[in-house]
Amino acid sequence: NGYNYGTSIFEREWDVLVVLDTCRPDLLAEMAQNYDYVPRDVPTHTSLGSASIEWVKKNFTDDDYSKPTIDQTVNDNYEDKLADTAYVTANLFAEHIDEGALLNLDEVHEYGWNDDDYTTPPEVVTERAVAAAREHDPEYLIVHYMQPH
Repeated sequence: NGYNYGTSIFEREWDVLVVLDTCRPDLLAEMAQNYDYVPRDVPTHTSLGSASIEWVKKNFTDDDYSKPTIDQTVNDNYEDKLADTAYVTANLFAEHIDEGALLNLDEVHEYGWNDDDYTTPPEVVTERAVAAAREHDPEYLIVHYMQPH
């Protein structure tokens, strides 16, 4: 829709950002009681986008969200942070990101897609995120899961 709501991910303090695309925070908090490693009070923030493509374009590029093209223009406001960021993702819309703007862009969906489940399994994304952290030692690591689509 092109509205400017929410805050860029690069306006907040973090080292590792885990994006649970379409995950309802109330259900995550309810599930958290079953696992020691999930915080009971799951922090949430208003996203820059209500759709995966809008989120990618508004955080990583200078593209107008309403444009259907893949221009791969770098978001000049965060160019330095992007250069220190590894983005490990199952998000198909990562193709809108200029790979050269990031320290590392790992589009796991390109090789980790599971035809039976019609998704990229989360364990494949996790394995690649651990590898990216070890291989590239990024200042910022974004791990983007597409479940529970």
